[in-house]
Amino acid sequence: MKKKLLILLGVLTTRCIAAGQPTGCEPYEVLQRRADSLFLSGNYQSSSEIFERILSTKQRQNKDFYNGACAAALVGDTATAFERLNRLLSENKRWYSVRMQDDPYLVSLHRDERWKTLIETMEKRRAKAEANFDKPLRKELLEIFNEDQRIRREFIEARNPLHPDPQKADSLAREMRITDSLNQSKIIRILDTQGWVGKDKVGNATKAFFIVLQHASTDIQKRYLSLARKAAKRKDISGVQLGMLEDRIAVSEGRKQKYGSQIITDENGIQRIAPLKDPARVDRWRKSAGFSPLSDYIRRMELEWGSRIERSE
Repeated sequence: MKKKLLILLGVLTTRCIAAGQPTGCEPYEVLQRRADSLFLSGNYQSSSEIFERILSTKQRQNKDFYNGACAAALVGDTATAFERLNRLLSENKRWYSVRMQDDPYLVSLHRDERWKTLIETMEKRRAKAEANFDKPLRKELLEIFNEDQRIRREFIEARNPLHPDPQKADSLAREMRITDSLNQSKIIRILDTQGWVGKDKVGNATKAFFIVLQHASTDIQKRYLSLARKAAKRKDISGVQLGMLEDRIAVSEGRKQKYGSQIITDENGIQRIAPLKDPARVDRWRKSAGFSPLSDYIRRMELEWGSRIERSE
């Protein structure tokens, strides 16, 4: 019996590895959320250990290397911090950061000779990548994006169930509506005069178009959906972002969503995945667009929101 059990466990582990999952078959999103939570709570050692598991998976992303390096640096593990940053540079030949030199989490690395080499490599990449940038437009788009995210972070913090501040949340909600309206006016002006400006001209600042449209009315979203689809073909936004926009429009219009990205609260106060266009094919569609399986998405959102999310069939 013991021998059979060991064989079964071996098969399970092999399947997990073949699927690119970390040890224990925990979904990538779950581990990533746990690593981030540990980091935010100040448990940098445990966070660094989780990032090590994440970085052994096929799903690893640039931010995992960077955040993992920050966690390692904060516990004095300089060797691991540099190893992760250098792996990031090696695996993504175009990657660079404009904020790394000012990142307080990496200050402990500044005295090391390897830091100078790292910064020089990134500055060369940045100069090459930004040679033809429209710098004033990039600056404006980044300011729009940062303001959108700032007000939402403050709003979420004011509604934290552990220490809620309802009065502040109400005030921030009003401010957020004003901010969204101003940002939408700016983005619409740019879209109407210059189109969806891509990464070749503004780098990652192109993300401002998507984030502002996500918070706009359905009419505005529909007006610029064709531009978003063209941007996705050029890789200026991801398939996931386009899918979220398409799902949001569908749900707003009372139609069934394709990718299952939108969550609603029903008449009984229960949070649900909004009705799906085809539950049998949803994971196939999600995979083609770059989403994780729907079950993993639900699990991650439950961890983030602290409440159960039902499926609508």
